[in-house]
Formats: sequence, structure tokens, C-alpha cells
Amino acid sequence: MNKKTKWLILPPHTFVDHINASKLFLYNTETSSNHLITDDETISLIIELQQSYNLGSKIYSEEGSCNVYLKELISRDLLQLVEAKEKPIVFLPILNLQRDLEKGELSYRLSIMGSKTKFISGLFLYIDKPFVPDLANINNIRINAIRQSLLYGLTDDCELIMGIEKVKMIFKSLAITSISIVDIISSISILTDANLSQLVRLASNYGYKIRIHTFIDNNNTDRVLKIMAQHKSIELSLYFDRYSEFDYQQFSSKSSKITTQASLIKYVYSALDFVDSDNIDMLPVYRADEVQMFRDNVFLTKQDILSNCTSMKEIMRNQKLNATCFGILDILSNGNVYPHGGRVPVSNISNKNYLLESVTSELVNNQSWRVTRDKNNCSNCQYRFICPPVSLLELQIEDIKACIL
Repeated sequence: MNKKTKWLILPPHTFVDHINASKLFLYNTETSSNHLITDDETISLIIELQQSYNLGSKIYSEEGSCNVYLKELISRDLLQLVEAKEKPIVFLPILNLQRDLEKGELSYRLSIMGSKTKFISGLFLYIDKPFVPDLANINNIRINAIRQSLLYGLTDDCELIMGIEKVKMIFKSLAITSISIVDIISSISILTDANLSQLVRLASNYGYKIRIHTFIDNNNTDRVLKIMAQHKSIELSLYFDRYSEFDYQQFSSKSSKITTQASLIKYVYSALDFVDSDNIDMLPVYRADEVQMFRDNVFLTKQDILSNCTSMKEIMRNQKLNATCFGILDILSNGNVYPHGGRVPVSNISNKNYLLESVTSELVNNQSWRVTRDKNNCSNCQYRFICPPVSLLELQIEDIKACIL
């Protein structure tokens, strides 16, 4: 009878990140257990386990039992010991993208991608300022809030209003994309009943849903309620802040009689702006004079990062794509097109092939779609691929460190 052999294996649920030559990070995608390795001998062993000729397993030697680092990895289920008569074969997850733009000649990689417009999966369409203009400082504060949460490319002087005919043209052009929902940013006042009916009809023809982002106050509450009652296929995201004269209780009472529900979001500029309500989403806005508020309520801690298991699929994605932005385009009222989170226009809707131009430009120049944490100030952090993707705020304020580690 063949005697069983003790094998050391690298299990398929363990993600291995080679941060640099002297730093290697292991993460268990099932339990969030993790360990940073700086011991050269242990790093060499992990690298050896990953080699194709070892197939994720090696005979466990007596010398290995003396390695305290190895014992720690086994206790955390980052490595495993098994007994078997024959060598175990471990199917290790490998990121192997044939169309990876970072491998080989760029123009060739682009040429084999097929229909590039199919990458477009979302659109933020800015028709008009979503709030009634007020004092200059209030307008600027709100524009800054919109940049951080919705539309990074928005400029202070974007005064043009996009006409319904241009909106129709854009909707028609989107037929060659993978878009299912169009996010429209606009004031309620210019969206007449006729315009809304046209938008709903047009969206229905192409199989899109519409979500409108706008500010709400006591002056337009009745208009919002009417839209909720008459256009049930339209989703509404309603924003307000400390400068809004908005009676939430009155709105809630009236809207409760309508089957269509809307999302209520309050922009939070300081800790004083928070309200205790399960029906209102708090959306903090970064301000240099309110950093502590952000540290207390937004910045991630180690506990936040490890509280939920990040799947192997998500980790693989985080190495190549920014899921916050990838596939999304922003179109301003002047017709300029931006990659979501980008600061430089990539085309204009007046160009016949503006969608193809936009995708190709972004894939080449990478303003936001492929900005991952190994390309910003998190590049040497062990949690770089475990963390959420780079946010609009981090793209806007490049030197910000959105965690407390």
C-alpha cells in the first residue's frame, strides 16, 4: 500500500499579490483572513507554489515545519496541509486577458476588440443645472457636490441648456451601446409634460429606463409629485442640502399616497448637516475645512475594508478596471463627451462617430475607466485590490488618501 505524503498547497480561495520584490500579500476570499509577508524564504516558497510545474502544491518538508511564518499562513487558512498518495492539482485563479491593453502593441490590442461601443454601459446626460441658481458661493458649493457624486467634468460656467432635439439624437445613437438606463441631470422646471412624455416614449422605443437627478425644494414639490404620479417609469433621485427650503415631512406625507417612490439624498457639508432618518441618504461632500467630518464618516478603516469578503472575481476586476467609472460616459449640455470621472473631453456629439471616438480615446489615454489602485497613491498598499475602486472624489483630488490605515 502506498504511503500518504503530506503536501503544502496554495488553495484557490487565496489571492496572492506581489506588491514588490520584498513584500507579498495573501488574502482569503472566503474569510477575509490575510497576511503581509516580508520574509524572503516564505516569499520564495509562495512563488514556487505558483509556478506552473508545481500546480499549486509541494511536498511539505520537515524544514518547513520550523518556519514560523509558514505556520501562521496555515493557521489562517491562507495555505493548507493535505495528505494524499499522489500530488494534488490545484486550479489556481490566473488573470489572463487576451485583450489586455497593457500587453503588447496598443493599436493591435484595440483592433481585436470588436465593437468598442458595446463597452458603453451607462450615460450621465447633463441638460441643465439641477438647482435654481442662488448666490454665487452657494452655486459653486452645489456644483462641487455634483462633481464629486455625479458629473466630475462639470464646469462652473456650463450655462447652456440642451434642447430636446439633441436629447433625441443622443438617445437614438445609444442603440449601438449596452446601455439600459440613462441618468439625466436637470432642473425640474425645464422638463415640461410634453418633454417628459417624449423622453418616456423615446426611451421605451429603445428599451432604456430614465433616472432623473434634480434638486427638490418647497417650490417644486408639487411638480415632483405630479411627475411621480404621471410617469411611473421614471426614477427620481431628489437632492437637497442646508440651503434648500424643503419640508421633508410634508413631502413624505404626500408622496406616501403615490405608488412610485423616489430616492431622497441630502448633501452633507459638515457634521451639522446629518439628519436621523432611514428614508434619506446622506451624501458627504469633501471640503478642505471639514476633513474631520470625512474622516469620521467616509474614510475607510482596516475594519471597513475587511468587514466584507472581497470575491476573487472582484479582485481580478479591481486589477484591471475601475468599476466606479468603466463603461460610463458623461455628456454636458454643450455637447462635450467625457469618460465618467475624466477631466478632458474625448469627443463632442456633433461628431458623427462620437461614441466610437470617446471609447477609443479613453481606452488609449485612460483618464478614469482603467485607473486602478496600483496606479495611484495606493500602489504600495497591501489592500489595494481589496478596497473599493477609485472614486470620483479621488480622481478629483488626486493626493487624497481615502482611508485611515
